[in-house]
Amino acid sequence: MIRFLESARPVYVNPLPQLKSRQCYFPSLIELEDGALLASFTIGEAMESVDCLTHLSRSEDGGRTWSRPWPIFPEFRGIPRSETLKITALGGSRIAALGYAFDRPDPSLPVGNPETGGLLDDMVFWAVSEDAGRTWSEPGDIQCAWGPHVEASAPLTVLQDGSWIAPITGFPAWDGTMRARNCGRVIRSFDLGKTWNDETVCMAFPGDRITCYEQRLCQLASGAIVVIGWNENPEGGRLLPNHFTASFDNGLTFAAPRSTGIGGQTASVCALGGE
Repeated sequence: MIRFLESARPVYVNPLPQLKSRQCYFPSLIELEDGALLASFTIGEAMESVDCLTHLSRSEDGGRTWSRPWPIFPEFRGIPRSETLKITALGGSRIAALGYAFDRPDPSLPVGNPETGGLLDDMVFWAVSEDAGRTWSEPGDIQCAWGPHVEASAPLTVLQDGSWIAPITGFPAWDGTMRARNCGRVIRSFDLGKTWNDETVCMAFPGDRITCYEQRLCQLASGAIVVIGWNENPEGGRLLPNHFTASFDNGLTFAAPRSTGIGGQTASVCALGGE
């Protein structure tokens, strides 16, 4: 079940839990220009089940009641894949979705290899809806330095210059090998998704031994871009405080990470006005 805190009213509840397991997680929420709220969330039998698909639900009354959820992609290109997406309002009825999907040819395997810490192959992709999430464009692949082992768990952010940006993280392949350095990067498009690059490293630690999982990003009124991440040392299994970093040149370079002093895993940042 997912609830948003202000009203504590459920957005989604499994209608027949005695019949079928339906877990719900990884939510995001936007407000459209007409005042409607749109929530996205992944529904699946379990956290890493093959049937994980992102659904949407709409509220016309400020979150007091919600529509029956519908999947963004009922079938992902006709092959077994589990996916999760986050949504971003682009103005009017236009919405962008960004996320990642794992190839699931063997339904007996989980997403992660407990022996190596590596992941199944996946793809980062995006899509746009022109009608508030009812229909969507074909998913567009985004190529990244780590190849098919990327976590894209943050929604797109539209920067003040109109470009699209989101932080991403690389993971080892199933056998534990790493194709590129252990760090956080940003994917960015200056042409509304036609082309992308992930050249900019947004969060990195000396020796590349510290992870930058589940990053989130926002832009302040001054134009500064702030990224926060979940950090740990995989070699020792030691969880670190969340760290943050900032860019003062429109996302071309980022400062060295600084600790928030707060222990945790997934965190987020939100611009409140000013700095």
